[in-house]
Amino acid sequence: MIKKVYFEPEIRVDNTSSIPLHRQISDILQNALEHNHVEAGMRFPSILTMAKKYGLNRDTVRKAYNTLEMKNILERDQTGRNLFISSSFLEGKSRKPLTAIGIALPDTLLSVLNSSSQLPLRIVAGIMDTASLHGIASMIVPLPQDNQESCAFEQWKQDILPMLSGLIYLGESRENSHNKAFDFLLSRKDLPQVFIGGEAFQEHLGTVELDQEGAIRSVVDSLAELGHRKFALFGADIPRRQKFQLQNIDRFPLFEKEIRRHFSLPEENIFCGKYDSAEARTWLTGLLQEPQKVSAVICTGAYEARMVMETASSLGRKIPEDLSLVGYDLGTTEKIATLRYPYYQMGQCAFEIIMEARKKNLHVASLRKRLPLSLFMNNSIAPYKKQLKKG
Repeated sequence: MIKKVYFEPEIRVDNTSSIPLHRQISDILQNALEHNHVEAGMRFPSILTMAKKYGLNRDTVRKAYNTLEMKNILERDQTGRNLFISSSFLEGKSRKPLTAIGIALPDTLLSVLNSSSQLPLRIVAGIMDTASLHGIASMIVPLPQDNQESCAFEQWKQDILPMLSGLIYLGESRENSHNKAFDFLLSRKDLPQVFIGGEAFQEHLGTVELDQEGAIRSVVDSLAELGHRKFALFGADIPRRQKFQLQNIDRFPLFEKEIRRHFSLPEENIFCGKYDSAEARTWLTGLLQEPQKVSAVICTGAYEARMVMETASSLGRKIPEDLSLVGYDLGTTEKIATLRYPYYQMGQCAFEIIMEARKKNLHVASLRKRLPLSLFMNNSIAPYKKQLKKG
């Protein structure tokens, strides 16, 4: 037996408006159909069902439905009793030009430009370049902070939605709170939305995730093949975000799990906290002063890797002759072996998810993608035997 799938819109009419009720209803229904995911063969509620659900007069609902039929938005089956979304409407919807794809940054664009790491800009470049190739506009979406005046926030809500045909999130700021803006945007399930670099925490979100597990496995395997058995793990304690939690929070526990799956990893060889703290420097200095304790240090961030290089140099330990070092997400100019994010491709992929969903009339959530990370070996790792000979 074929299950009947109904389109279930929300209707709120203004009884004080000069616009006739049937016109308000037909406009609401048309707008809902244009901005929600709908499929061919999706059935419309009967006039009686709609009238009872919203306390409307049946003649008013009938007039609204007749208007939609005249516009070829709805069509009846052979019996003439049942209403469905017309195939011609769906075809026209897929050909309708997009307005703009919005990009929600974790912070203001100026803050990103002024930060020491401008890596998020590569994602933005991937989105904007791909959008321009398709002849579609893209824009940075300004996010009001939670402490902004309510009237300004309401105006932002009215202004932003008409500009957007889709939305791509890059994460969430630690310093500034945009919960009200996020809650409003996420409530608009009719708007295709993709989160880059994190897991889908709402079922309607599309995602571009990274295969961290496979990449981390390749790091440990590569060092093991070079004869390393004495590891140290150095990383920052990443605070959990309220909504848009990036996958980077899982780096440290994934590395710890993978190393311990094969080798011993003493607690004294592990540091997870503030990388630039006196505690971190004391731990690292003590670790590197005793060469027999560790032959390879794995860092879960760029800052930690640079700190290891500086500390090793100050102690007279050469990399890679005396110590192998692997970083995480370092830039192309660094001379450290590192796992590197495909930032530009992440932006491209997020935009393409929205385009594919629109073209095929699919939910973006059904098109979630997972991209690999690349391991760049560079000159900071060497075989363990070579280190012993040099020592």
